[in-house]
Amino acid sequence: MTKIRPVLPAALVPALFIAIIYTPVEVFGCRNRGFLAVGIILIGLFTALFLGICGLIRRRRGQKTSADEIMALLLLTLPAIYLVLTEY
Repeated sequence: MTKIRPVLPAALVPALFIAIIYTPVEVFGCRNRGFLAVGIILIGLFTALFLGICGLIRRRRGQKTSADEIMALLLLTLPAIYLVLTEY
């Protein structure tokens, strides 16, 4: 059985965020687009938090954390970083 690398599903969060950003306002409406974007950001942040906690648990057990998990963690936080940098 093949193992799915953690980077591939994590890359969907920034892709969905970018898709929502470039969707015309007439499709979803302004408020609904904002709610979708915030929902995607929250899903990404909670998943990154879970992935980070699992990585810390593995590190304490003496297992090596893979570079794929670290890359997935960074990919999941990108939409939140974008929102903070552009809105504040």
